[in-house]
Amino acid sequence: MSTFYIVGVFLLLFTILMYWIFTENKRLLQEAKLALKKSKRKDYYKILGVDKNASTDEVKKAYRKRALVHHPG
Repeated sequence: MSTFYIVGVFLLLFTILMYWIFTENKRLLQEAKLALKKSKRKDYYKILGVDKNASTDEVKKAYRKRALVHHPG
């Protein structure tokens, strides 16, 4: 085997490895950005202290109760 062949194979393998690392890091970065975005979302049901399948009346009642806490007026 010639030195040029060995260097060529090495460069090819190195290029493939670098491409894989780049794409893997890009995927991980996208997942991290999505997780951060999800963590910033507010769960209004949790804030109001009601279940996610609460009735409209229950949500309204919890909202009014919460409003009185913050705006006793």
